[in-house]
Amino acid sequence: MDDASVVCARFSALLDAVDSGRSFLGRHLHDKAAQNLAAVSMHLALLKSMVDGAPAADAILECGSLVEDTIRDLRVTSYFLHPPLVAELGLHATLKTFAEMFASANGVRVELDVDPAAAVGLTPEIQLALFRIVEDCARGLASGGALQILAGVISNDTGVTVAVSGEPAGSDPAESLFWAMVADRTARHRGQARLLSDASKTRIEVTLPVWNSTWPVAH
Repeated sequence: MDDASVVCARFSALLDAVDSGRSFLGRHLHDKAAQNLAAVSMHLALLKSMVDGAPAADAILECGSLVEDTIRDLRVTSYFLHPPLVAELGLHATLKTFAEMFASANGVRVELDVDPAAAVGLTPEIQLALFRIVEDCARGLASGGALQILAGVISNDTGVTVAVSGEPAGSDPAESLFWAMVADRTARHRGQARLLSDASKTRIEVTLPVWNSTWPVAH
């Protein structure tokens, strides 16, 4: 391997490790931490009913409110770390939920236009890759306060294109980490990625082919 190939291989391995770590942490937050806090909330509600009218009741009520806020924050965080809807409900529903939650969590306006047919015939791996690409782009292009996310079919037997437009935080998006992540995810699925940038906004376009299960994933 030449130096560039070694760097690419190491970056791919690092990205895999990050994705695995995010999935593990997301599942743990959802399955353990959030569930434990839900149990605490139930016990606080019971305790409040036992001391209703006592001076401690207001403090218990405030604790319960803080616990509920924390549960909501954990569930949002766990969703971004490990989006389970991709495998369960498909790309269309997952992107819709992501757009709503990302807009709410980050205070940005998200315009979403997804063809429901875009995910037809795609394997779960390709759908997850497309979702992660959109997620990477959204995090990299949200500094301007608005995003446009598009996903559509090129043709029923060719592939699917996703495009995300926004304003990057850095001066040169081509040198950014999010673009490196998008390029790596695209290359390993034998797709094509384009970065189009001008003074007002940056647009990332990624096309992944309809996956053939006999193809090996490129690394």
